[in-house]
Amino acid sequence: PKPTVYSAPWWIYQTHHKTRREEMSSFVFSFCTASEWKKSFSSQFEDNPDLGNACFTETAIIFPAHLLVILLFLLRYWFLNAVEFQTAPAVKLTGSSMKIQNYEIAASLAAATIALIQLFSVIARNTSPGEAGVGPIEIVLIATIAAMYGLGAWVMAQEKKCFVLAGAITRRMGFVLAGVIEIFKFQGVVTKVEGSDENTFFILYLLFAATAWGLTLAELFVYPHEYEVLRGQDYRQLQSQMKKSEMESPEKTADFFSLITFMWMSPLLKEGARKPLQEEDVYGLADYDQSANLHKQWVPVWKDHQTRSDPSLRKAISEIWGTRFWVGGSLKLINDGAQFVGPIFLGLIIDFIGDENAPAWKGYFYAGLLFVCTMIGAAGEAQYFQIVMRVGMQVRAALQAAVFRKSMYISNKGRREGKFGVNLAVNNLISSDCENVEMATRNFHILWSSPLRIFVSMFLLYQQLSWPSLVGAAFLVLMMPLQKQVVTKLTQYARAGFKKADKRVKKEKEAVEAMQIVKCYAWENSFVDEAQQLREEELLFLKKSAVLGALNMCLIFSVPVLVSSVSFTVYVLAGNELTASKAFTSLALYNVLRMPLIFFPQVVAQLTVAMASLDRLEDYLSRDEVQDKDVQPLQPGLPAVSINNGVFSWGNLDSRDGDKKSKGNGKSKKPNKEMKHQPVTRQKSSGSVACGPEEDYLVTLKDINLTAEEGALVAIIGPTGSGKSSILHAILGEIPTKAGMVTTRGTLAYVPQQAWIFNATIKENILFGLEYDSKRYHRAVKISGLAKDLKNLVAGDQTEIGERGINLSGGQKQRVSIARAVYADCDVYLLDDPFSALDAHVGKEVFENCVWRGLKGKTRILVTNQIQFINKADYIIWLEKNEVDGAGQIRCAGSFTELMRGNESFRTMMAEQGQTDEKGGDDAEDEDEKHMLKPEDAKRMVSYASQAVSDAEILKKNKKEAKKAGGLIVKEEREEGTI
Repeated sequence: PKPTVYSAPWWIYQTHHKTRREEMSSFVFSFCTASEWKKSFSSQFEDNPDLGNACFTETAIIFPAHLLVILLFLLRYWFLNAVEFQTAPAVKLTGSSMKIQNYEIAASLAAATIALIQLFSVIARNTSPGEAGVGPIEIVLIATIAAMYGLGAWVMAQEKKCFVLAGAITRRMGFVLAGVIEIFKFQGVVTKVEGSDENTFFILYLLFAATAWGLTLAELFVYPHEYEVLRGQDYRQLQSQMKKSEMESPEKTADFFSLITFMWMSPLLKEGARKPLQEEDVYGLADYDQSANLHKQWVPVWKDHQTRSDPSLRKAISEIWGTRFWVGGSLKLINDGAQFVGPIFLGLIIDFIGDENAPAWKGYFYAGLLFVCTMIGAAGEAQYFQIVMRVGMQVRAALQAAVFRKSMYISNKGRREGKFGVNLAVNNLISSDCENVEMATRNFHILWSSPLRIFVSMFLLYQQLSWPSLVGAAFLVLMMPLQKQVVTKLTQYARAGFKKADKRVKKEKEAVEAMQIVKCYAWENSFVDEAQQLREEELLFLKKSAVLGALNMCLIFSVPVLVSSVSFTVYVLAGNELTASKAFTSLALYNVLRMPLIFFPQVVAQLTVAMASLDRLEDYLSRDEVQDKDVQPLQPGLPAVSINNGVFSWGNLDSRDGDKKSKGNGKSKKPNKEMKHQPVTRQKSSGSVACGPEEDYLVTLKDINLTAEEGALVAIIGPTGSGKSSILHAILGEIPTKAGMVTTRGTLAYVPQQAWIFNATIKENILFGLEYDSKRYHRAVKISGLAKDLKNLVAGDQTEIGERGINLSGGQKQRVSIARAVYADCDVYLLDDPFSALDAHVGKEVFENCVWRGLKGKTRILVTNQIQFINKADYIIWLEKNEVDGAGQIRCAGSFTELMRGNESFRTMMAEQGQTDEKGGDDAEDEDEKHMLKPEDAKRMVSYASQAVSDAEILKKNKKEAKKAGGLIVKEEREEGTI
């Protein structure tokens, strides 16, 4: 007879037992009756092992899951109202986001209403005479579902007032979990409804299920995108007036589900699918990825390690990033475990298919576990790479910032000391060594993961094929030396190609930089031929590398096939039966075994290189550096800069004599070992350092006494090599102080002799990171003589300066450097011969408008060979080189008037340079008077090629004049010959 159609509970239609069915008169039926639900779970599962028992499903799965959802909703309400989250980022929903929120509230209320209808029906049936009793669990379950959806609607209503970004994952996970649980109910409905009889409550159930799944999809793929910021920083919304590049990455506030699935990347991916991404389309870095913050995190840790007896760069890195690094390692372990799930369950599924008597639930069980484990492994692998690559990137950024800072602070002594001496190139440390450390950080876990995977794979293979599996493993091991040779050859080809490329680029660079000479002598074809030949040699190595790389990839992907073929052949020849389960499982295991065998040798070599890079970085970062000085404010009555009995040295005898040979006999000088030394005493004060004798050293400057009063212009002159620039370095603290005291007050600005220009606009070079002030900026441009140059440039001060200022002349670069110092608006200016790269008339203009007038009231210490300017200085220091030890010392010092009246040599030198006008103290009423050179006294040494005098006579004349003038002009050392 036709089976009876049972009108079961609206959300699940299930029979009470496979052999017994009862028809009930009411439209609501329960199969978790008062007697049935008391059965133990084990006995119910034995009766119905395919989880089709409604009472078991409701009691063990559905009811606990809905309790968990309620807890998640309550947790979300706590996030909305907890005191510690009152200052968390929060928004108010607007536009379509508010409409979606209203729809979700309505859907949740509808689901709660349907559940209440079911609850009243169950209660009515339970109290009706003649009806079978309903199990208490069913009443509690229906009430729990109604309460859950009602609570969800209430929480979403609270979010309309203030949507706190923190903790939003709890509500989303709750609705997603409820939708997943609904699958268990829906399965029973679909499988148990028979015939075409209509049932009102079945339609209500379909509406309920559609509502639950609609909420699930909304929580998975829809997130508020239109809102107004109530408080905190808005990380998720791209405001109309902001670019994405001005926003922090949404990863910072992404919830757990978004982090696992990388859904926070969806807006960027959609934008990239719509158009090519530009810089302004990409989110800005989160604060924990920014180099400045990483450097701040690194500095105190490294300083602490430097105070220890055995400072270690590895330990410092581990102290900061060790926890996150090993969290990534744990995820790597999960991923490795998931690699073996596939082969194991593949064999179980094949065995299940071959067994006709196996229950169907086993197949579903194996397939479900395979899917779940594979998803867990994929998520673990993705998060593992995300973590270790981020840690590697952060380590690299922190080390690069540390090396860059060290290059700014390293002392002259620090450049020579250490295991590697002066052989460490900063560029190589920043690029190659930091990159090696980053790559080792990324791949370190392969060092322990590969042996583990090899051991587990061999164990499982032995379980499948017994001893023939060892034959295949031996074949894999034998392939490793071949793989190593191929990789070594690839590396050799790559290095050879790089060398050829470097030669070609160098040749092309020479041609471009000397293009005028190339054009003048018509050498274009010669350079083209040489560059083409080098390019052909480079392409030859690239071709060899490409061919060998293709063969290597072919070998990598063919090894599993060869290994499995050998193993299966030996297994069959040994008299065993090769089943489909063993074959496919073994193939999968060999595929798992292939990757660690290939990458393990490479990682070992990579870690070896990284250890050497860490040693170089540790050596460089541990070197001596110039100590920071606390900036003292200017104090009335006290000089801005003072040096008392200063003795300074760039290096000691041991380091110098090892490199330089004494003239005449070619033997190096030996230091006097019998010299007694006194311990160093350093008096640390704000801006002052006092030292005593420390070691044997070659004195650069000695007996230096300098006092620069506030607002004074001090000029330092002297012949080449007398130590003029070294005095400025001593004031800056860059040259070691062997004796005496250096005191500075106020902020310092330094203009080097060779201007330092970076690749940016002229405006950015002048501002140098300071905030823009229009009045101060235009004044700096005007008095430094840049106004005319900016007018001639098409883009003005927005002109992009090439590398090292290649598109600016030497004078323009120097004036940019001067304008930068002027804009800094410091108290003390140290000017190291800034007029050497300027034309005569431009130099005079810059001196008068900038150094003399524009910076009047500032303390200026000017090192110069342009002695036509020193008559306007308040104080002049004339240096000379001591003939005994070669140290620079003060020959004479005083005002211009004092030196002209009391020093015959100074007066003679000025007379020969056409500066016979004296600058009186109180008598100099007109400071703007132009001091012109007298035609009869002007002796220009620009070019002697046009003079009808022999070279010998010229050198002799120059030598006599230089000696007479105090050695301000000395013989130039130069290479001779053709270029």
